[in-house]
Amino acid sequence: MISRAIYEISISSDHGDPPAWVDPANLGREIGEVLSAVSVAIDHFLTLVDRPRPSLDDELVTSDVVRSCVALTHAAQSHIASMIPNGWTLLGEVIALSGQLVADLSLAANDVGMMTTTSTTSDSGDRPNR
Repeated sequence: MISRAIYEISISSDHGDPPAWVDPANLGREIGEVLSAVSVAIDHFLTLVDRPRPSLDDELVTSDVVRSCVALTHAAQSHIASMIPNGWTLLGEVIALSGQLVADLSLAANDVGMMTTTSTTSDSGDRPNR
């Protein structure tokens, strides 16, 4: 869905060229930072699938995405006029979906961590003395 919103943004101008507000000098750099943070988060959470373990970095990875989304939101305020009628809703989709994706992955990582902890505890053979 994020890639679909980016695609829609790229063709949203009347001339078929990307709109001026996605230029790196405008919001392109901030959009890139959001996508980069999401990419790092996805990579982080995929490693938990390959090697389940408790993850101490989830909060840091998640906060990087949130920070970049907030920076993009603040930067976009000065470009609202050029983003009407559809650009602002598409940008909102990118921001909202990025945050939701990382939040969902973080919850799943917590579940993986709980399963790992439970599995390790039950495999250790610790049984109460009778």
